[in-house]
Amino acid sequence: MNEKPAQLGLALATRRVSKDIRDDWFSDPILFKDFLNKDKAKQYFSIPEAYFGQSAEQFNLPKAGFMLRYSLETFIYDRLLYQALIDKLIEEYDPLFHHRVYSHRLRLGKQVLIFQHGVDAWRRFIQDISSDLQGGKGVLLVTDIQNYFECISLSLLESALKKLKPTGDKRIDVYIKNLMILLREWSPNKTHGIPQNQDASSFLGNVYLSLIDKKMISMNYNYFRYMDDIRIVCKNEFLARKALKNLIINLRKIGLNVNPKKTKILYPGNSKEFFEFMPPPNRDIEEIDTLWKQRKVASTRLALPKLRSYTHQLISEGRTGEREFRFCINRLEQVARCKVLDFDFSGIVDPAIDLFINHPASSDSIVRLLRVVDLTDAQINRIKKFALDKNKNIYEWQGYLVWQLLTMLGKQTRSDNKKFRELAKRTLNKSWAPPMKAGAILYLGACGRDQDKVDVLKELPKVKSRLVIRSTVIASQELPENQLKKYLYPNVSSVYVDSLNSIRDPNFNGNYLEPLPDLNPRELFDNLPSETSV
Repeated sequence: MNEKPAQLGLALATRRVSKDIRDDWFSDPILFKDFLNKDKAKQYFSIPEAYFGQSAEQFNLPKAGFMLRYSLETFIYDRLLYQALIDKLIEEYDPLFHHRVYSHRLRLGKQVLIFQHGVDAWRRFIQDISSDLQGGKGVLLVTDIQNYFECISLSLLESALKKLKPTGDKRIDVYIKNLMILLREWSPNKTHGIPQNQDASSFLGNVYLSLIDKKMISMNYNYFRYMDDIRIVCKNEFLARKALKNLIINLRKIGLNVNPKKTKILYPGNSKEFFEFMPPPNRDIEEIDTLWKQRKVASTRLALPKLRSYTHQLISEGRTGEREFRFCINRLEQVARCKVLDFDFSGIVDPAIDLFINHPASSDSIVRLLRVVDLTDAQINRIKKFALDKNKNIYEWQGYLVWQLLTMLGKQTRSDNKKFRELAKRTLNKSWAPPMKAGAILYLGACGRDQDKVDVLKELPKVKSRLVIRSTVIASQELPENQLKKYLYPNVSSVYVDSLNSIRDPNFNGNYLEPLPDLNPRELFDNLPSETSV
């Protein structure tokens, strides 16, 4: 690497990654607080061989309809370097994207939140298309791109970065070169695919599709894009067919294609199908969001009955797979964590558990909510029953999340649950996927006995998965030094030994599972003269 990572702005990248990892699919139990320190990062990057990255682990996640998508899980310092490189590129590239690209646009200033508000961006996307369809004239082509991130060609991405490259800063070539080193190291086949669910990758998605955006717009198509959702307003159905043909031909040049099941030519009107793709302004979401954005206690309290009512409506209508439901869950989680906001969660938690069991694609949002609300004994037993059911608990991602939930519940009740200790130990002894093993190890660390933890350490020489190693290190934090010297230190790299030393420091309070902390009211509300004013 021609430019040392320490010169890339590790402080900003550290703040951004610390924020970005909070909604990771395979979230770190303690949010990498032992790693994400700019001084430790600088120390790590002083090792030359660390610059070129480690391979990513590939896992599967359930999608809607019980399909699967992939996840590429990278080493945390590689992720930090990835973000630092993107931070250098995005300020130069984002102004070059067409204004008809609405998703993941740069927020002005070097802020922790790198992108503009997603709800606002989606609203502008829908409003601008609706404006062009006013009067009921014309038709709307709607489509999205199939298997978007995993089909991105790395050579074509590099070409797009160079072709779009702004002139002036010669260091951009260095950033691109080192970015591609990382991406090729992470790719399962070294040629295709970038990590999903990371801010840095969302920017690269815009780069990759930028040439498609400009090509379609240069052909005088009334074109709009939000992430992989594409809309084109045409005068009639035959011109829409032609637009689709040209879009497919151009996408094929970069190894992508449209999803035929989500491709429609629609006439504006009051049909259910039209509103499915072009929803009218959602008054419920707008009212809640407007009150929330005022960042005042009184306004937020006014939003709570609306939030509760709309969440119930989405649940009763079976619309839990939609972005509106995720919007509600995210705000409900904030409410549960902010103790100055009283809220009745009855009627929400049980349907949320139903959703977790029957719609695994929603697992991450639901588990975040379940971790911060008060659960009844009956609700806890439902979660435990699911965890013990080998015919239902089949997805490695969902299993990882449910083990984290069980870890939290076990620490809260301080009960010696023999069933789950035995299940966790059986998970280690069978050919379970690494995320399942990692979750079980975390549970044994928090709720098991010392011998359980020593048994976990004895398996370390056979372990290849970083996710499993990470959980093993966290689970070992209370073992005596002689056991660590015998079983842990010889079988992990120095960076994990340093990590364990941080976790074992009494001032660190790493615990086994970072609690979703109570929100300080000042994180949600402005103009609070004192705590008592809340």
